[in-house]
Amino acid sequence: MSMSAGSVAVNQTSEAITGSGMALALYNAEIATYTTVLASAALTAPALGETAAPYSAARPATQADIDLVKAQRLALKNGVRDRANAYASALVTYIQANATAGGDPVT
Repeated sequence: MSMSAGSVAVNQTSEAITGSGMALALYNAEIATYTTVLASAALTAPALGETAAPYSAARPATQADIDLVKAQRLALKNGVRDRANAYASALVTYIQANATAGGDPVT
């Protein structure tokens, strides 16, 4: 039996996720807990010039507002990515060091 920690990457422009192995499974499991947060108004980028609340005609959404929301979304996803990669590596190392399959060490 062979195990691989794999890895996860977050595209810093499109927020697209790529990955493999245990890291991707851990990322998907954790990011699912943030579904409501990521869909909330607080983390949905406004359109440039938008005037719906929390913006107004006197203070429409600016590019800085859009960039801030995108940065917050990326920070959340990057944190989940970092944890998934670290946990996957640690879990595979631990399992390989301590587990056996049919009497043979797991590699």
